[in-house]
Amino acid sequence: MIEFRGVRTAKGPVVMFQLGGEGSNGKPTVLDPGPSLLLSNHSPTGFEWGYLGSGPSQLSLAILLHATGDPFDALHYYQRFKRDYVSTWGERWSITEEEIRTWLATKRLEEEAGAIVERAA
Repeated sequence: MIEFRGVRTAKGPVVMFQLGGEGSNGKPTVLDPGPSLLLSNHSPTGFEWGYLGSGPSQLSLAILLHATGDPFDALHYYQRFKRDYVSTWGERWSITEEEIRTWLATKRLEEEAGAIVERAA
């Protein structure tokens, strides 16, 4: 399991991920914005959270890309992930890969249900 964590410091926001979550032997690693910037460049100056803007968009994309390994899912769902999670986070936050995958599964089911209803209408 991977846990993502963020905290605002005097030098700015820091986002890390850790295998096994806090308290495990996994070493916390700073989340690299590079891979997400290759998909969509919202915020070359870095990640942010707590509002609906470019920094939170980049963070949403980076987290989904890292958690799923799927650029198509990351691009398809990151704005919703930003709205549902990233925009609501305060000074400190954490979210697990399992929480992200559960959220993603729910969004997929909602889309499938909507498509079924549209076809039936």
